[in-house]
Amino acid sequence: MRTAIVAMVVAATAALMPAAAPAGAAKSTFVPSTGTFFDFCTGELIELDGINHFVVSTTEVPGGGIHQVMHLNALNFHGTGLVTGTRYTAVGANNSALKFDMPQGATTTEVSVHLRLLSDGPGADIFLDSLYHVTVTPNGDVTADVDTFETSCH
Repeated sequence: MRTAIVAMVVAATAALMPAAAPAGAAKSTFVPSTGTFFDFCTGELIELDGINHFVVSTTEVPGGGIHQVMHLNALNFHGTGLVTGTRYTAVGANNSALKFDMPQGATTTEVSVHLRLLSDGPGADIFLDSLYHVTVTPNGDVTADVDTFETSCH
């Protein structure tokens, strides 16, 4: 699950990255989304649909390199438990920061995810929090690698 979330955020960031954006220019995109989420509280699948709002800002750094920040938030996301019919409202935000220093080749990536699936009925509320951070030197050595993934039922 955590790999899928990180991959989704990185892929979305790459897809939205402007080729030659002015310094600090932000690009805002709304993407209708659907999917199925496994409810680790009840073991039930929840079918979700809504709109993801991406805001990406890219800045070229003097001497070569790119710093990019992406924010994603769920808009009007709702879900239904496929067995119980329990309705959920999803709220949350993802943030990522990517730093590519060129020509040196060092990279830093950080992705944080905070998602809440709030039950409209007697079902448990689902909390998911994740942090992924990695720093790679120009010769490919990983000097920082943090990967936390926490879930809870409320």
